[in-house]
Amino acid sequence: MMKQPRLRHRKSKGFTLIELMIVIGIIGILAAILTPVLIRARFKTYHTACVQNERNLATALELYALESKQLYPNDLTQLLVGTKPYITDIAECPSAGVDYSGTYSVTSDNRSYTILCPGFHDIQLAGLVDPDYPVASDGLVRQYNANE
Repeated sequence: MMKQPRLRHRKSKGFTLIELMIVIGIIGILAAILTPVLIRARFKTYHTACVQNERNLATALELYALESKQLYPNDLTQLLVGTKPYITDIAECPSAGVDYSGTYSVTSDNRSYTILCPGFHDIQLAGLVDPDYPVASDGLVRQYNANE
């Protein structure tokens, strides 16, 4: 009697190439779907941080005006002087990396001010925010268009 050769059954110890390609393809599709959402969320946090920075500056300016006969300073660096400064530093716009001192303007009689955001929120969040916002003026911070 002749012995028949035994067929070796190979036990699968890993994934096949097709299985790996399918998993990588699914991960790639999920990454392609989530990337724009995550980028938009990052820009929304920049916008929110910018609004908060302007709110802090507006509060400091209002405190300064209370102690200065309702007159606002000529530049934001005046908020940093004294034994008890109104703010510890002039914040930077998170999306542009530029501080707000360049966009601060005061009227000639020092009774009104405006702080514009140096960032580009209208480009980053197209359709969600107006190009003129956020802006702080005379203690009020306007984030969105009043018509909306």
